[in-house]
Amino acid sequence: MEGVPVGLIELEVKGDIAYPLVFVEPAARGRSFGHEIVGQTILLANQLKVKKIEAGVAIDSVASGKCFKKAGFEVREEVDGYNYYVLNLPAVSSAK
Repeated sequence: MEGVPVGLIELEVKGDIAYPLVFVEPAARGRSFGHEIVGQTILLANQLKVKKIEAGVAIDSVASGKCFKKAGFEVREEVDGYNYYVLNLPAVSSAK
């Protein structure tokens, strides 16, 4: 799959919280691309200097949930068929 997009990250930022939409192409699933994309989501959120990432994952999307847990997210709550994962990001000093 070299040179072919395998997924995407869409990140909506509201205040100091980032809400990601992470997608992996069906043909690319099961090959650790989800872990890589969630990792890139964290890097992007850090660059944007947000304090927290909150992601809703359908309960039946077990692989997606595992990606977020492996990246350090914790399940905050379950609502209407979704687990809501949260990752608090380390404070970034603005001192030079």
